[in-house]
Amino acid sequence: MSTKKLGSFRSMGRLEGIVLGLSVLLVFATLSEIEFFSRGEGREALNAQGVLWGNWLLVRGYGGVIASKPPLLHWLIATASLPSGVVTELSARIPSFIAAVWAVWFFVKSVPESRRLPVFLILASAFEWVRASLSCRVDMVHVATLAVAL
Repeated sequence: MSTKKLGSFRSMGRLEGIVLGLSVLLVFATLSEIEFFSRGEGREALNAQGVLWGNWLLVRGYGGVIASKPPLLHWLIATASLPSGVVTELSARIPSFIAAVWAVWFFVKSVPESRRLPVFLILASAFEWVRASLSCRVDMVHVATLAVAL
């Protein structure tokens, strides 16, 4: 039985590294410019603010409503918000963005080297992938944890 070695960022090709770096810079620059645009984003941010207020185990938003999602995203948002002490659009979206970048890297490294660039371009340019990676939702964190499990 053989195990597949995924490698590291050092083994990433020059072109892949340039494309990944430019993508991260372009997207990260706009993360805080967009206000929360759905009820779901605001709800997740409120739950994360509840975590900052001390409800680390039983996550509650305003009004004492218990969160219906697993708390990992709320913990990550609260951790990203620790320096300022308040949840902002940027700190709420950072966990999804980092999880999306990490999942793209993981998926790209799991295919043969000759197919990495097409896999990266297809995945990183898919509309739903980009939308989910730029919003404060549990989707990308869930994908990243599933990628680890695979």
